[in-house]
Amino acid sequence: MKKPKIKILSPISHIGEAEDLIRAGADEFYCGLFLNGHRFSSPRSPDNSKTSFTFETLEQFLKMAKKRGKDVFLALNNPIYKPDEWKVVKKNLRRLKKLDLDGVIVANFDLLEEFKGLGLNLAASSYFEAKNEETVRVLEEFGATRVIFDRQITLSDLAIARKFPQMEFEVFIIGGACRSIINYCHSMAELNKKDPKFGHLCWDKVRVRNEKGRLQKKTAETIAARLTTKGHYSCCGICALPDFAKNNITSLKIIGRDYPTDIKLKNLKMVKKGVEMLGEDLSDEEYRRRAKKLYREIFGVPCQFCFYPHFKNNGKSR
Repeated sequence: MKKPKIKILSPISHIGEAEDLIRAGADEFYCGLFLNGHRFSSPRSPDNSKTSFTFETLEQFLKMAKKRGKDVFLALNNPIYKPDEWKVVKKNLRRLKKLDLDGVIVANFDLLEEFKGLGLNLAASSYFEAKNEETVRVLEEFGATRVIFDRQITLSDLAIARKFPQMEFEVFIIGGACRSIINYCHSMAELNKKDPKFGHLCWDKVRVRNEKGRLQKKTAETIAARLTTKGHYSCCGICALPDFAKNNITSLKIIGRDYPTDIKLKNLKMVKKGVEMLGEDLSDEEYRRRAKKLYREIFGVPCQFCFYPHFKNNGKSR
């Protein structure tokens, strides 16, 4: 049985960057939706409306993508919707069904239930944290045809994909400032807004390491600078590609709908080269060495933040 091709899933913010992203190697896209003054895609940042499609622009993009043979997923992946937002979603379900979407990314069971009867392909968001067979089985019962693994997966988690050959499995491959974003860190960020004593987990790690119990200003500034998405300090998981290929992963997700087009293109170039190297029959060690060299060539800095540092230790965390 021939292994399915690993597809590269690219973010897209507006139709103007579509052609460049396709030429750079995108096999499929995911985009956000801004409707009736509401942002239905995570994150809920103020700039999300600028990087999300309306129904009208989404229809234009879908026509263009289909002509180029590219799949398009709509991200309705907020885990919680307010009552007024929920009304807007339910009101437009049939309208969404009429769009030529290849799938919808969903992050809560209520929305999965609503979409189940519409015959759309559903991708279960990483918010569900599918880390065992039972979770995947439940998501499949709710209509999911694709499961998105979170950033904290282990090699044993990956093995789940081999037990569900009828489903697609997606992983994060590059982008984002931290491997512990979303569930593991978002709550701390929200608490920090209300009480300064709560901080991001990365800052707390420095606090713990500081024998005097105080956060050194220089160290904190260094961390903050490295974690910014304005630079090239994104997390990367290219070194884990050989493991993904062995475990029937079908899609590699590039993070960053809000990233500038030039950063999206560099991320695509990195991932495409990584996929191409899979066909060179390299040892895992040689693959990682060449991947790190490639990262420096593309971004001009050495890779520093790894999504899956534990993979190269045979699944054992450092």
